[in-house]
Amino acid sequence: LKPERLVWVWPGRIPEGKLVLLGGPPGLGKSQVTAFISAVVSNGGSWPCGEGSTLPGDVIFMSAEDGIRDTIVPRLMAAGANTSRVHIVAAATKPDGTGRKTFSLKTDVDLLEAKAREIGAVRLIIVDPISAYMGGADGNGNVETREVLEPLSEMADRLRIAVVAVTHLNKGGAG
Repeated sequence: LKPERLVWVWPGRIPEGKLVLLGGPPGLGKSQVTAFISAVVSNGGSWPCGEGSTLPGDVIFMSAEDGIRDTIVPRLMAAGANTSRVHIVAAATKPDGTGRKTFSLKTDVDLLEAKAREIGAVRLIIVDPISAYMGGADGNGNVETREVLEPLSEMADRLRIAVVAVTHLNKGGAG
């Protein structure tokens, strides 16, 4: 195998084509950080502390805990995101076409990939929090977690899209 050089969306932090977990205790501001990252990517801009810059690109934003119109969009606007380049995914269409269902990384990664291909210029996917999209999998089991995350990681690699997934640490501090 021939080694490949990493391409960075945010140098030293978020590589293109990889899944990155952003974790911390509740109330720390992880969702605010994802809005900031989305703003920098959607505009193409500079990262803090002289850590370089990124080319502009579209963002797919999945958030299960916050309202789209009263929380996510205002948060993105406050961060300075180019909201025309941020595509918020709220649900998936049921297989029989009869309505909507909660998006599941266990069964719907192909739908996410199709959406990314349809948009065309996606550089970043935000999943906040990843536990909400595990499709009933117990996030505490290694095998079950890998079964959900591997297809997402493979899609990220195939499409050369960075994926940032928010994960909550429990209140006791253990992850």
